[in-house]
Amino acid sequence: MSRLALVALALAGCHTLDISQPIALRPDASFGEEERAILSAGAGCWNDEFGTDLRVEPEPAAGVVQEVRVGYLDFVCAFAAGRTENTLPVRISICPIRYMMPKSGASELYLRGALFIVLTHELGHVLNVLPHAERPEAVMAAGGSLYPYDWSRRFHEEDRALLLEGNPGFVPRSRCPGGHVEIIAASSTPRCVCR
Repeated sequence: MSRLALVALALAGCHTLDISQPIALRPDASFGEEERAILSAGAGCWNDEFGTDLRVEPEPAAGVVQEVRVGYLDFVCAFAAGRTENTLPVRISICPIRYMMPKSGASELYLRGALFIVLTHELGHVLNVLPHAERPEAVMAAGGSLYPYDWSRRFHEEDRALLLEGNPGFVPRSRCPGGHVEIIAASSTPRCVCR
């Protein structure tokens, strides 16, 4: 079955957000300040690379009608590190970070980086990127490793193609002078930078 057929099949039961308009990300009570900052950094990656308008808004914001709930959910851990439900209300559910540890005693650096990688990937699904990328270094790669040696992610041409496939008519507008965003997950402050 072609990728386009898979997308059409997936969209049949899903709600599609208009990514040319602001999208409010509303963390629930399970997310503290640090998780909100990491969510904001992940949103900034998509905003800088493609010109989207993902905003972390703890409360309903005036003029923003599209909303995505974000929080931890134990149930998700049985399937993946994160899951996006594109039915109304749209929701990102994240496996609690304590379950993502590869071994006991994982560092804070590891935990922040793992959460950042998972949230940045799930935000792609919010932006109507339903299929996974085949390139392992792409942000939208399936089953990405949560081990730090595998954190050399960046927005790949395949990510761009999948975003455009899920959003016909959208014109990406990078906010980076060089036009590319690099993901820095293994840091005390996970973020994206323009390269």
